[in-house]
Amino acid sequence: MNASSATFGTILGIVLTVGITYWQQMENQKEMTRKIAKITLHNIDVRINSLKNSCELLMKKDSIYGKLQSYMPDKLDNLPKDSLSQCIHLLFYGDYGTHDTKSEEIFSSSFEVWQFLDDEKVIGRISNCYSFLEMNEKFVKDIEQQLTQYAFNTSAKIMTENTKYDELKAANYYLKNPDVMTAYLKINYIPLIYSMISTVQELNDKNKEVLGINQNELDELSNLIGDDTKGMNYNIEEDSIQITKDIINKAD
Repeated sequence: MNASSATFGTILGIVLTVGITYWQQMENQKEMTRKIAKITLHNIDVRINSLKNSCELLMKKDSIYGKLQSYMPDKLDNLPKDSLSQCIHLLFYGDYGTHDTKSEEIFSSSFEVWQFLDDEKVIGRISNCYSFLEMNEKFVKDIEQQLTQYAFNTSAKIMTENTKYDELKAANYYLKNPDVMTAYLKINYIPLIYSMISTVQELNDKNKEVLGINQNELDELSNLIGDDTKGMNYNIEEDSIQITKDIINKAD
């Protein structure tokens, strides 16, 4: 009887130990899943805002480019020299922002963790978010790179042919370049990108709701990581562009 009781006690102890260990592992996995989910959703937020800022900058540039084109071919010298100089500076401004790809890599390589999610549709929504973002980021980045290259080529040509940089000659050369105009025509697709950004935001917000992750948690994560969730760094350039547009309008 005593032997049986001892054996039963031993077995019970083993079962309890295994059960507790398994339960702890499950809780640890769930906690890890939540951490990865927060990092992933936060990263999507950051990339959404980064893409928005890039689109806004292109739209602002397009507005100034179109305004300057209205002075072509022989009225650019009607603009005050300072105004023209500022316009060229802003048109030639390059957006060299980058986004974090490590979070997406963590998502892609952590499918064994995602099995602990209660809603399997979360993974599909995250995948769609990244697919939409990558496609639109590439489109915008291609335009930015083209405009940056044309700006560099313009500056190089003016500096090579003149002893000092001449904004009026640079503007004329840049505005007459058909390749530059072709690049700016692509900006007409930006409204479509805004529509797709809204879709990505809706998918990401749905995941936040399903996973019970509020925006305050993600904002705290942003402060901890030190990235720019809301794209505040863009405001300085945006203000400068608005000032330039006001100066041009006064010159009309």
